[in-house]
Amino acid sequence: SFYSALVVDDYGPAKRMLEANLGTLPQIGEIDFADSGEEALRKVTRRHYDLIFLDVTMPGLDGFQTCERIRKIKGYELTPIIMVTGNNSPDSYSRWAASGCTSYVTKPIQREPFRKLNLKMFSWLEDCKAA
Repeated sequence: SFYSALVVDDYGPAKRMLEANLGTLPQIGEIDFADSGEEALRKVTRRHYDLIFLDVTMPGLDGFQTCERIRKIKGYELTPIIMVTGNNSPDSYSRWAASGCTSYVTKPIQREPFRKLNLKMFSWLEDCKAA
């Protein structure tokens, strides 16, 4: 089945890099974009996305705040939310856990780890549908 993804990043080249990597995955049917946490919140309240990729550092609402708010929206309690970070290791794991994100990827994105992470998310989505 095809999954829809929302990519949230205020930096154009980063959005294109994620789009290119997601484009290599046959399971992804549709990719939508938001330039800010605020725009992401407007988009997720209007329609449902199967996967969300959130840049950590954005002006206005950062990735953590955006993630916390998305988690409170009905239907998004279990949606895979993947943080995209420039740091090789998340600074404070407690902050990551508290925000409710599912996993994270580091920039620049490496194709193979990115593919493996997404396959894990797809099988999780399948399990949720079956449940």
